[in-house]
Amino acid sequence: MKKIILFGCILLLILTSFTQISSSYKISANNIIYVDDDASPPYDGTQEHPYQFIQDGVDTASEGDTVYVYSGIYFENVIINKTIFLVGENRNSTIIDANQSGSVVLITSDEAEISGFTLQHSGNDYWNSGAEIKADDCKIDDNIIRNNRQGIVIHHNSNRNIVSNNNITENWLNKSYRGVGIYCNSGDNTIICNNTIYKNRGTGFEIRHSYYLLFQDNIVKMNLNSGVRYINCFGGIFKRNIFCQNNRNGLEFECCWNECTLIKRNSFISNKNNGLCFCDNGCPDISENNFIDNGKHAHFSYIHIDDQKEYPCVWKRNYWEDWIGLGPKIIWGKIKRNDPYNLFQFPWPNFDWHPAKEPYNIEGNL
Repeated sequence: MKKIILFGCILLLILTSFTQISSSYKISANNIIYVDDDASPPYDGTQEHPYQFIQDGVDTASEGDTVYVYSGIYFENVIINKTIFLVGENRNSTIIDANQSGSVVLITSDEAEISGFTLQHSGNDYWNSGAEIKADDCKIDDNIIRNNRQGIVIHHNSNRNIVSNNNITENWLNKSYRGVGIYCNSGDNTIICNNTIYKNRGTGFEIRHSYYLLFQDNIVKMNLNSGVRYINCFGGIFKRNIFCQNNRNGLEFECCWNECTLIKRNSFISNKNNGLCFCDNGCPDISENNFIDNGKHAHFSYIHIDDQKEYPCVWKRNYWEDWIGLGPKIIWGKIKRNDPYNLFQFPWPNFDWHPAKEPYNIEGNL
């Protein structure tokens, strides 16, 4: 009798374990919700009966789910208010079009990700954009973002967001406004990498009041203002970027309390005003960059000579197209001094003591 009872307990334990495994498998197998603009009723989000609208898929999804969207044109505004992965079949043919109303995609939940879409035709209000982020730890990856009021907006106190592998272009929508490719305000630890940011009516990328930006491996070209504007920030790193043919400056720093950590292995090519411009600030490590065919390769200014010591420009082994090949390269800037009635300024030199004789090989598809 005891043997029978023991056998029954073992059998019950095995059946219970199998039921738990089966239940777990069903949960993991059902974490993809499908959307197809050509779908017809009934809609349940399965591969056989996908939803017709992306928002229906998002609303049905649970935390951690993937909403997979087949190629097509979706005329809607999508609000992502939970931690999900929104994935398009192909970024060239999976299009979300806001029909000139609001932002195309608004993210309000932490750790959400969107990839594989064309995001276009936002509304004309100031913050309307292809992707608008009001959350932390989100990722915008492998999208085309075009013809919006702004390309991407990262809002105040939205931290540790990643923008990578996107094509961000022609964001202005209405030509009476200037549109920025990417705008970040008070977003710390932001990573911008491997993007092509070009032909935006305003600045390619503008960041304000933020700490510890990493801007790396981007191509920033042909924007109608500066390529990048870095304003009132601290701890920025700029590596292996190409700033080319921007209508003002390639990379521009504004305000005297800016602090940048590193500007290394970038190419500044054919920018209209300056390749690299510091306004009342500097960077302690400007090294191994290429300066080629700019209106002026580099410029700096300081309110007072003591500011040059506190926020120095330190130039190391850069390639200068116009260097004569002997001695240091002189980089001219200015010292400014305000009094109640006049602004005095006088020229001030910096030196790259060991310029490179050949340009560095910095990859990018121009």
